Amino acid sequence: MSLDAAFYSPSITTLAEAKDMALEQLRRIAVLNEERGVVVNDLMPVDPGPDVTFATTADAQSRLWEAYQGLARGTITTVEWEDTDGEFHELEQPLVEDFGEQAAQCMIAFVCACRSHHAALAAIVNACTTVDQVLEVDLSDGWPSNVCAGGLPHGNPYVLSFDAPGVPTDDMIVFHHTFRMAVNFPASMSNSTVGADVAATAETDLLVKKNTSTTVGTVRFAAAGTSATFVGFSASSWAVGDLLTLVAPATADATLADIHGTLMGVR
Repeated sequence: MSLDAAFYSPSITTLAEAKDMALEQLRRIAVLNEERGVVVNDLMPVDPGPDVTFATTADAQSRLWEAYQGLARGTITTVEWEDTDGEFHELEQPLVEDFGEQAAQCMIAFVCACRSHHAALAAIVNACTTVDQVLEVDLSDGWPSNVCAGGLPHGNPYVLSFDAPGVPTDDMIVFHHTFRMAVNFPASMSNSTVGADVAATAETDLLVKKNTSTTVGTVRFAAAGTSATFVGFSASSWAVGDLLTLVAPATADATLADIHGTLMGVR
């Protein structure tokens, strides 16, 4: 879906007007996608058959997270959670049954993925140099699936979010984090995302390193790409005091810029 008739007007004559219209439509599309809800059948102890969808509105996100935290701390033992069809499902403490924990993690991962994709599309619109280019941007393309996959890591979520403005220089540390508690990351860095607002000219690899010397895996941007893939990541454990760094290549890409991401682990 490029800029549609509800937003486009023949009176749009300037690039700035076209971008404003496109970004406004994109905001609406982003809200619709983020609020699709998440389908949790694969996380349930017994698949009920018809899709079970948990709402992902801002209020639902907050309430489910609070419920999960109460279950994890033991201040409550069960919660009856209502799906979008008005049916109730029992959520229990993580050590008894991990459905509630898995649903909360899936919701976080889905919402973060939607917001990263929103940012990536906005960057494409802002990079356009003509009105025709703006009109050709497909604002409905590439939004993440809202179907939760089973096998999310167990434990309290540990979320690292970062935003590194500008163009990285050679061997630059794009992001670093010192752990204050033990954290595990799953193989392939599932549910994590890294993107850039300005695409790479050529294929570009950034290295994730542990304590500056051990390479844990590669964050790879394809040529002309703004969404990275995770390459070579096994499950990893990080102790208190360990340092995680994301390092630009020895010869930095000419255009890759404004890198941002969300890394999802468990403590």
